[in-house]
Amino acid sequence: MRIEGRGLGSLSRWFKVLQLLLPIILIGIGVLHAVSTLIGAGFDAAINQFLYPFIFVTSGLVLSDFNRRRKDLN
Repeated sequence: MRIEGRGLGSLSRWFKVLQLLLPIILIGIGVLHAVSTLIGAGFDAAINQFLYPFIFVTSGLVLSDFNRRRKDLN
């Protein structure tokens, strides 16, 4: 099914941009959270708060790996 106009093409382009930027954004949030917790609350609190940056960094790496593997298949 083809839709006339720019709608579908530009949406596909934005989706590709989002796929490239999302892993970088997630990893950045995780690293910033870890550093700010370490500076603001000390090392013990950073160990306790490690779960949140770990989730962000891991999800960013998984998305990045998924994007790379998908490119290899195409």
